[in-house]
Amino acid sequence: MGFLTKTDPAALPAAGAPGVDMAKQMAALQAGGPWVQARNFAVMTGVNAGLAAAYRHATGGKEDVVGTMVAAFGSGAAFSAVSGMGGAGGGIQSAVTTGMAFAVFQGLFHQLGAAWSGGSGDKAADAAAYARGAYMLRTLGYQKYEKAIRKAQLADSTLLLWTEAALADARVPPGPRLLILAHLDQYRGGRGGGGPPPPPPPPIEAAPKILRK
Repeated sequence: MGFLTKTDPAALPAAGAPGVDMAKQMAALQAGGPWVQARNFAVMTGVNAGLAAAYRHATGGKEDVVGTMVAAFGSGAAFSAVSGMGGAGGGIQSAVTTGMAFAVFQGLFHQLGAAWSGGSGDKAADAAAYARGAYMLRTLGYQKYEKAIRKAQLADSTLLLWTEAALADARVPPGPRLLILAHLDQYRGGRGGGGPPPPPPPPIEAAPKILRK
């Protein structure tokens, strides 16, 4: 948000230009003193965090682009309302427009971040897709390479196809590469029965009550 306060409103598009809504948002961000700006920022972040938490609760902990955009829309609309950027007659329209702008930008950033990290944007789905590989790395003491495996998109469906070249492309050092491949050899028709490595054990909360006593 810091770079927004340095923007010159005079350099923004004039009224009637395609970027007029963005000009209003920039002017609203700079309006008032430090306390007013702090209030506006607190409203944005508070509403965003509250809606994001509500979405996760409603979807069983799911974090995806839809939740990001819902939270961003709410924070943008709330900011528009408290800053008064819509004026006397366009409050609702301005809130909707600002909310949509926030939602589009946040959704785009979310997808770019997911693409950069090699994920789909759905954290629960990504965790399931890499569960066996991550558990295997933790078992071998190489959990620090989990991020590299995800970035290289070496999901569980490719486990038995891992090669030294593939792990090298994922920037896994030679020593760990050899040990990981030696471990996988157990499951390539060996004593592992030709199947993939085992999945991680269920969390203690999912175990039967009799096992927890």
